[in-house]
Amino acid sequence: MEEFENLRGSIVVKRRSSLFRTGIGSQNSTPVSMRSSYEQQLNREIENWGKFMQAQFNKLKELKESSIVLDDSILSEEQRHYLDQGIDISKYLTESNKFRKVLEVYVQCKTDLIKQYDEVLAEARGQLNAEALDMVEDQLLSQQLE
Repeated sequence: MEEFENLRGSIVVKRRSSLFRTGIGSQNSTPVSMRSSYEQQLNREIENWGKFMQAQFNKLKELKESSIVLDDSILSEEQRHYLDQGIDISKYLTESNKFRKVLEVYVQCKTDLIKQYDEVLAEARGQLNAEALDMVEDQLLSQQLE
């Protein structure tokens, strides 16, 4: 990790400037000198990124090659038996993925049912409001006739 921090500090990314800009920067610099400094900067960046990628590749390779060996000699026979009877990680992940898929289907169905319920409820409220208006209208009409 320390090597990564050192490498990260050595990578300097500068804003690239246009070779064709005018009136910005020093007036003494010519396009030729700007081009050579730009090429040098680009080469340094390419070299730094190459070192960075190589370092990361080496770290991944080391991680892949290293393996953890657990010393189970300190465990009692009962503890070893308990660990042997434990769940298989790949089986656990497979089952959890199946459960997640079933859960997603359930949540989608529940969401659809809630939407349908809201639509039915809105329609029922609309019908009740229409009935109430009809009743009020009938009462008003019957009072005027009397």
